[in-house]
Amino acid sequence: MASSSSSRPSTILPTGTREDKLTFTNPKGERLVGIFVDTGSQNVVILCHGYMANYTFCQFPALAAGLAAAGFSSFRFDHPCAYRGQSELKGDFKMGNHDEEVADMAAAAEFLRKEKGLTVLALLGHSKGGTNVIKYAAEVGDIPNMINLSGRFCVRDGVLQRFGMDILDRLSAAAKNTLEKGILRTEPDGFQWLMTESDFLGRANLPMTEYAKILKIREPKQEQQVNLLCLHGRQDSTIPWEESEIFAEMSGASLVVIDGDHNYRQSEDAKAMIDEVVKFCRKSAALGS
Repeated sequence: MASSSSSRPSTILPTGTREDKLTFTNPKGERLVGIFVDTGSQNVVILCHGYMANYTFCQFPALAAGLAAAGFSSFRFDHPCAYRGQSELKGDFKMGNHDEEVADMAAAAEFLRKEKGLTVLALLGHSKGGTNVIKYAAEVGDIPNMINLSGRFCVRDGVLQRFGMDILDRLSAAAKNTLEKGILRTEPDGFQWLMTESDFLGRANLPMTEYAKILKIREPKQEQQVNLLCLHGRQDSTIPWEESEIFAEMSGASLVVIDGDHNYRQSEDAKAMIDEVVKFCRKSAALGS
């Protein structure tokens, strides 16, 4: 693991780069808020956060600065269920809302294309966002380059480990015997939300193996062919890097494993992650994808 360092990866944007707060609307009519870093480039990279996170997590400001230094614009936004996020949420907080979050991603891409006249070069998702990237690549496939950053592949194992092997039994009992029809969860900071059986299954039943098979069988130059990178930290104790290895082997995606925990908190690890993302985007742009 990289040693501790007092220096942090720079979040300072290059001279001439603009940073603006933008809003767009998703299919549910929710107003989503994001940060657009404009280098003047035609190419933009969309950055999507994970579970219990927002657009400031996982070194995203530093990643945006690194992309800008390489000439790429970026857009990072809060999903409605972001942790302490700025986007509008109509309804309750959910964990298994992958359909909705993929729709948010598609809405962001469409907004950048239509309202800003940009080309979406790549879509990056971290953690749960990485799982969403895989789902997006398999089901939508209109963005040619995708980055799964420390994403979950073995989703059922992950939620059972997080919430307990008996969680389905407890949720089933709660659905029958409680007024709320679920289990009240309290996060370490006091945030509370209601987990229901349907919400849990929305994540646990994601057909990740099927997504991998869909991506594997697409021939080069076929419509919706996706260039997908799995980038993962070797010291990740939240989602083991081997999950990215399994997915890469099944789907034909590229795999890069570097030093780093789940959020690349050490400065050296963050810089290595940013370098790999920039390298991937440069190669993708050079190929004309």
